[in-house]
Amino acid sequence: MAPFLLFLLVVGGLVLKGLSEEERAAFFQRALAWLIRVREAITYVPPSCQPFNDALRARTRWTIVTPTIVLANVVIFVGMLFGAGAFSDRNTLLAWGASGSAAALALQGQGGWFAV
Repeated sequence: MAPFLLFLLVVGGLVLKGLSEEERAAFFQRALAWLIRVREAITYVPPSCQPFNDALRARTRWTIVTPTIVLANVVIFVGMLFGAGAFSDRNTLLAWGASGSAAALALQGQGGWFAV
């Protein structure tokens, strides 16, 4: 997976280097416009849900737990992806804490087949 991501990064850099300055500026403007549209689509609240959204924001101004869990998940995934050992190797998964799950126990021959 990591070599493929590196390949995409290198090819993307070469393509951007091959573009003229005006083409690069136009590309980044289109990419920024697309990201803004994506953000608006993700954060869109239908008018019928607006009272609920206002009440929710009044009670919880800052969301802390969910972004923390997502960040921890991303950090662990990146650590597993670029760390030592193959990403799908059984020993790598066990080293990263998979031994507590029923699927990992099934892989080890200790039962837990029902979760596989």
